[in-house]
Amino acid sequence: MARFSFHSKNGGSSLSSPETGKAIRAVVRPRQLQTAFDNMAPELQQQLTKHTINFHFNPPRWKHSQVISDHFWKRFVQNYLPGLQLRQKWRKSTDNVAVGQVVMIVDANLPRGLWPVGTITKVFPGSDGIVRVAEVLVNDILMLLCLSGINIIWETFKVFDFNQDQRKDCGCEKCITEDEPGQWFKQRFQKTVRPFLTGNYNLSQETFNWWRKLFDEKRDRNFFNSTIQKIFEIIPVRPPVVEPSPHRCRTCAVVGNSGNLIRSHYGKLIDLYDSVFRINRGQTEGFEEDVGSRTTHRVMYPESASNLDDDTHMVMFAFKGRDLKWLLNALATSSNAAVKRKPIPNKNMVMVAHPAFMQYVHESWLQSKGYYPSTGFMTVILALHLCDEVNVFGFGADSDGNWTHYWTKLYQMFKTGNHPGHVEYEMIEELARKGKVVFYKGF
Repeated sequence: MARFSFHSKNGGSSLSSPETGKAIRAVVRPRQLQTAFDNMAPELQQQLTKHTINFHFNPPRWKHSQVISDHFWKRFVQNYLPGLQLRQKWRKSTDNVAVGQVVMIVDANLPRGLWPVGTITKVFPGSDGIVRVAEVLVNDILMLLCLSGINIIWETFKVFDFNQDQRKDCGCEKCITEDEPGQWFKQRFQKTVRPFLTGNYNLSQETFNWWRKLFDEKRDRNFFNSTIQKIFEIIPVRPPVVEPSPHRCRTCAVVGNSGNLIRSHYGKLIDLYDSVFRINRGQTEGFEEDVGSRTTHRVMYPESASNLDDDTHMVMFAFKGRDLKWLLNALATSSNAAVKRKPIPNKNMVMVAHPAFMQYVHESWLQSKGYYPSTGFMTVILALHLCDEVNVFGFGADSDGNWTHYWTKLYQMFKTGNHPGHVEYEMIEELARKGKVVFYKGF
């Protein structure tokens, strides 16, 4: 489901926590309602949200979400819905309802979040030309209703354009690649860049020169090409990725390793997404409540390699020739003694990042700052290319400013190494401000 946007007209954020947004999205679950909040006047937005941002409840967090949902629904019904259909009688003329408008059917007997939403398919004007009765389609059922029992909640589409829907890149309410005001995202995102090597890859001399400088690689392109050729004799020549479709919404979670995930209680939320990307040695056992238990993609390089199961994609970032040799040995031997780890269980799920993609992330997204991007940040950009909805967890320092891994002791702090950690963090924040990712900052 597409994300509900909670921003006021002046661009300021109306809500303060992901949990609040998630609770309210659960109340206004029908897709037609997801834009209703944005269409409210600023003063109504404040009325609906001012009672939901100052709660200080203790776990369990589901109780917190239920209270937020109850408060939001009460304010939604009392303050917003009455304003959708002001009954001015003859004192003020208003536009008639029209075919194609989306309406909510008021039913006091149903609990919050379950009021039906439908589309007007036919109107019945009276002798005075005023429409008081309309035919509404709800879940393939036609209803004949008086206008006193419905509220118009979405007027942007008078007639649904099926051809327009077919032209979309995805089946989400909003796609990452959709145009936006300004040029910030367009100047950085290059849709034609291939994230992974294939059996018929093309590596330019410029990209190879950039790649070999990362770790002062001495071996030439012949070594690179011959090693890659041997790798593709074992793994699929085309990476196993889910292609975009206007009938599919590919949701993804990118889970970093920051200590700010501790006590975040994001685990169940993370496990809901279609794909869950974990990075390097990011652990799940013993941390399920905060980081979830599912892993569909494990992003790694040799020094950070983790054991995989049969259902997990291996996403390999090779920074040097020795990394490619390590992968070849790991694929070619049954004992995997060369890498001192268990064999790669499913060779059909191995994908190798294209050096051109790594160069693109460094130059286009980081403006060549730092020696090279981190695997974590490259995974965020990778998700922008593979997913239609991207949710980012576990990046940056914790609330005390410490850069730690969530499975290590507090005193085991680390630096961001040769990649510009603070620049990467600011870039993720900007992606969130532009609505391209949802950024969960933890605690």
